[in-house]
Amino acid sequence: MLAGYAVDLTNTIDWLCKFRIYVLMVSRTIALWLIALASIDRWLLSSANQQYRKMSSLKNAYSSMLIVIIFSMMLYAQLIYCYQANLTQTPLKCYGKTEICRMTTDFSYAVITVVIPIIVMIIFGLLTISNVKNSRRRIFTKTVTQISTNGHNQLQRWRKTDYYLLLMLLVQTVLYCFFTLPQAVQKIYSTMTESHIKSSLQNAIENLAFNILLLLTYLSSGIPFYIYTLCGGKIFRQTLIDVFKRISQRRT
Repeated sequence: MLAGYAVDLTNTIDWLCKFRIYVLMVSRTIALWLIALASIDRWLLSSANQQYRKMSSLKNAYSSMLIVIIFSMMLYAQLIYCYQANLTQTPLKCYGKTEICRMTTDFSYAVITVVIPIIVMIIFGLLTISNVKNSRRRIFTKTVTQISTNGHNQLQRWRKTDYYLLLMLLVQTVLYCFFTLPQAVQKIYSTMTESHIKSSLQNAIENLAFNILLLLTYLSSGIPFYIYTLCGGKIFRQTLIDVFKRISQRRT
C-alpha cells in the first residue's frame, strides 16, 4: 500500500531495506521520547521546589536529547542484521527474516517506543497540571483579599487555562494510543501466530490490517501541532497568528 504508486527499491535492495527501517524506527523512538521528556521538563518548571526548577536547563535538555538519540540508535541496531529484502510470506517484502528478530523488534517497539513514553506523558502531564493549580491557588490566596473583583476574574481565566491543559493532555494521549498502539499489538500478534496455519483470506485480512495500521503510525508525528492549535485555547492560536504576521512583515 505504501509503495503502490511506484517501484519500491527497499523491497528488492537489501541495504536500502535495512537503512529505511533503521532510520524509521530510530526517528520514531526519538520523537516520542523527546515529547515525553518535554512533559517532564514542563513538570520541573512548574514545581514549587526550587531544586526541581533548576534541573530544567538547556544543558540538561541537550544531555537528555543526546542520551535519547544514542539509546534509540543502540536499541534498534539489530535491525541491520534482522531485516532483509525480497522476503515472502511476510506482511512486507522488507521485513524481519527470523521469528526471534521479529519478536525482539516488535516487543521493543511496543514497550519502549510506544507504551512507556505514553505512560510518561500521562503521569507528568497530570503532575504538571497539579503543580499549576497549586501555584495559582497560593497566588490567588495572597491577592484575593486585596483585589476581590480582579481576583475573581483571574480565577476564571486560570480555570479556563487548566481546562485547556487537561484537554490537550487527554487528546494527545488518546490520539497517540489510537495511532501507535494498534500497530504494535498487531505486529506482536502476527509474529506469535506466524506458525499457525491460516487461510488465504485470513492472510489477506491480516496484511490489509497491517498496512492500514502502519499508515496510522505516520499520522502520530504530525498531531502535536494540531493538538496545540485546536485544543490549546486562544494562547496557542494567537501565537501561531503572531508568527505568521512576523513572517509576512519580514517579506514586505
